Amino acid sequence: MVNNITRTLVQPLVGRCVTVNSKNFPDGLVVTFGFTGNLTEEIEKDFLDLFSQSLSDPIKSVLLDFSGLQRLNSIGVRSLLSLIQLIPEHVPVEYHNCVAEFIEQVNLLPFFLERGEMKSLRIEELCPNSHASFKRNLLIGTDLIPSQDVMAQVRNIPKKHCSQCGSELEQSEVASIFYAFLACIKKK
Repeated sequence: MVNNITRTLVQPLVGRCVTVNSKNFPDGLVVTFGFTGNLTEEIEKDFLDLFSQSLSDPIKSVLLDFSGLQRLNSIGVRSLLSLIQLIPEHVPVEYHNCVAEFIEQVNLLPFFLERGEMKSLRIEELCPNSHASFKRNLLIGTDLIPSQDVMAQVRNIPKKHCSQCGSELEQSEVASIFYAFLACIKKK
């Protein structure tokens, strides 16, 4: 039974926003951190103080939602790593709506996949004719199956068409680089 008390803390951090939602279950809190805007040196101290306060109760799991993330620099990466290290080792960490800025770091730093599980990506696709841009989510395990043959998985992503002209959409990222993390995900 879920306790109907949901705690929401919205902390504006120098013109950016990090939201923290906590849902209380009998076996602990599920804490969701949502990122909007830029994760850079301008918010590092406030960011870690906010997260330390949010992780003070018994935690069942932690979800990181990157759907609103626009920019992530090296200081922001350090802040994310520090946040994840604050989470007790027995608490599962999930990454949702992972945007290109975060996926670039996942491909560079194995710690992210060693400590957490990627659940979904938010990709951008472009129309070669109308030049329209579209975003959509891909679910790991449904739309993308972790595999050593990354390009085979990328070829199996369901194709979408432009709502303006009907042309097949193309991804804005270089697939062989962007999806490299798929080879590193441990199958459960």
